[in-house]
Amino acid sequence: SVTESHKVWLSSTHECEWYGVICSKDFVVRGVELMGNGLIGEIPPEISQLRFLQYLALNGNCLYGTIPAEFGNMPNLLSLELHGNGLSGKLPTEMYDASKLQLLNVAMQYGYTSVCYMSNGTYVNTAYERGGVTSNDLNFGLIGQVLESNVTKWTSMKGLHLFDNSFSG
Repeated sequence: SVTESHKVWLSSTHECEWYGVICSKDFVVRGVELMGNGLIGEIPPEISQLRFLQYLALNGNCLYGTIPAEFGNMPNLLSLELHGNGLSGKLPTEMYDASKLQLLNVAMQYGYTSVCYMSNGTYVNTAYERGGVTSNDLNFGLIGQVLESNVTKWTSMKGLHLFDNSFSG
């Protein structure tokens, strides 16, 4: 069952057998695909330690906070899909160092509401900063100037989805 397959995360089971993990034939983690899984909280920067990760899809969850700056140091990252969450703050300037990045989808952080329930019965609502857990301020999504001079570093970029945020520039 899906519930049982979720329980193997961070267990002694090999990562390639974890739910949502995609591996190469030589058992190297190449992708993490956890779309619409009701994930709640901040994106752990430790994901960046997966040095060979090419594909990260965490869209359609209840993730809040900022995009970890460490994601810009992922040398093999080709696709980052974080749309439809409750992220806020600035796009880290380090993201421009992800020179192999072909798809960046951070759309729908503002004006797109998702509600996820925690096991203790409380809930997270992405319409509010930090999911409403520690703030009642409205979430305006990602902010700041995104199309600055550093954008020229994205020489492999084929898809850039930024709508429904509060970007300027």
